[in-house]
Amino acid sequence: MKKIHNLMKKTANRLYRTAIQYSIAGRYNFVEKVIDEEHLIQILSTEYKPKYCVSFNAVWEAFIDLRRANLFSQLDQLYYKKDYSEYIILLVKNIHIIIHLNKTKYLSWAGLVTKGTELSKYYLGKAVYLHPIAINDITTAIIIEGYPDKADINLYLRNMTLRSKLLSPLEFGYLLLKDGEETYMRKLVKKSYFVSKLNVKQYIALLSALNMPSVLIKIHERNKDYASYDVKTFERIYDAYTREGLLDNAKALFDIADKTFFNNQKTLSKAINPHIINNKLERHYWFAKGDLVKAYATYRRQNLAQVLSLVFPSQYTQLTSVIEKAHQPLVFASWGPGDEIRFSQVYNILVRKNSNITITCEPRLHKILCELYPAVNFLPVNRTRRVNNECASIYDALPHKKLHHLMDNALFDSIERYDSISMLTDLLSEQIEIYLSAEQKYIQPPVACVKDIALKNEINELQKTGCKLVGISWRSSIMTTSRNEHYFTIEQLMSLLKLEGVIFVNLQYGDCAVELNELEEKHNIKIHNINIDHYNDFYSVINVMQGLDVIVSAGTTVLELAGLAGTPTYALTNSHGVSYRVSESHKDLWFSNIHYVPSMSHLTKCEVVNYISTELYRVFNEDKTKVINSK
Repeated sequence: MKKIHNLMKKTANRLYRTAIQYSIAGRYNFVEKVIDEEHLIQILSTEYKPKYCVSFNAVWEAFIDLRRANLFSQLDQLYYKKDYSEYIILLVKNIHIIIHLNKTKYLSWAGLVTKGTELSKYYLGKAVYLHPIAINDITTAIIIEGYPDKADINLYLRNMTLRSKLLSPLEFGYLLLKDGEETYMRKLVKKSYFVSKLNVKQYIALLSALNMPSVLIKIHERNKDYASYDVKTFERIYDAYTREGLLDNAKALFDIADKTFFNNQKTLSKAINPHIINNKLERHYWFAKGDLVKAYATYRRQNLAQVLSLVFPSQYTQLTSVIEKAHQPLVFASWGPGDEIRFSQVYNILVRKNSNITITCEPRLHKILCELYPAVNFLPVNRTRRVNNECASIYDALPHKKLHHLMDNALFDSIERYDSISMLTDLLSEQIEIYLSAEQKYIQPPVACVKDIALKNEINELQKTGCKLVGISWRSSIMTTSRNEHYFTIEQLMSLLKLEGVIFVNLQYGDCAVELNELEEKHNIKIHNINIDHYNDFYSVINVMQGLDVIVSAGTTVLELAGLAGTPTYALTNSHGVSYRVSESHKDLWFSNIHYVPSMSHLTKCEVVNYISTELYRVFNEDKTKVINSK
């Protein structure tokens, strides 16, 4: 009887979920309608219980409508078509259903669509309440970055996450790491009472987030339950082997992952992406092996390459030889502006192979790139990580939901004029040997030409003080647990910021006012702000950089701009992921003015800062004739 009862209960529940999912519930008055924005915020920010109203007519109409209406398919279509106004209308109309069925991605999307508004906070708050892992999502980080009061939204999301009845020990760990509690978490993962609440996959995930590869490997080798591993678990173990230099183990695991998930691989093109482990981690493996050609060739596996092959099958190529012979080739710059700056050093190689080449560029970089590479035809093109309501009209005609990473409507309208198209990252592996073998690198810093008189005077006034001018940038504007590995906090910079006879100049883009105010209030240390738009006016940023004595920057766009500026620069990093860029003399592969701390990946962040502080003290006070890091 118990089995029959459970079966009936399960069947009834499934029918109920199906009826709700495949009907536009608001139309049949199953639940009360959202009255206004205040009512919506109440629903999103509390454990609000809707009033139900079911009638025979409503149930009958819903049954008839089953065959033609699918709420979630409609939401998907509206979102990917970038019809955001209709998306929000449909979502609000069915908000009770979405919450009841725990469809949190639609709430996160709504937060992204309304990015920068008060409502975005409440949409996202409900998403992390229902699905706490969303606190560590890149979409969440992007929404936070666009919110006017970051302290407010971070506190709200923290509280909503902690209130969640679904909060697991793993998600609790992510929340603490997001708040900078790494030291506490490292102690917690050694406590048996905490570890006992984690399964193997969760334990591996947390150790990966804490960057504890040796411990992670021990846990894996004690279990090796491949059948229970998902792709993410394979990737975390593979990354740990790579970080520890156990490259044979990494290769063996790479092959096991391919065999395990061969029949379940989710990819647009197996020809382009035949492997399970993601291309970024495979790239780190080849960097660790010292094979830059194979490392850069892994970019050809990325999702955007598959999208281009699908949408433009007759035009898309990954071969330099095809671009070289094309009458009108187009090469897409991709990723962020920092990557574009770094990889731009192969542009002179490409234009020598085909003078008709057109290369897209981030509009903020157009002036700089035209000055650096006058022989190249640059096409400024809008591209973005995520589309929201403000910019939807720029991307709403694109034929694939991912193309906004590469182009806008204007370029798509004229794409037929190009007989061959490729991404710069597709071509990198074939140019890297030429670049490295060149006796003299192709790039020269842009001419310093400060046309803004007020800016020029401000730099001159700082120089007249007799203090050393040090530019400083410590993090990105977009923060997640995995990204935070590469960034620093103000507290971690204290040994550097306490150097005497130094004026620190803020090169940080994004809102950092809270951090700077706390620094001044707690430690009486002031970082000088120069009145320029750090986010949009890269040319002025470079001009400021060229007036500084030294720059210290985390691995963001600021570091790459410093490379262009030519000012002596220290990379603020201890990440193994950038080790491939470091030469034997601790200089950068792409920019010789960028220096790295020796053995950085074996040091803590505070030890990296202490080394840089000591080195700057030596240069500024003991031997002013020496160049930074010259040994």
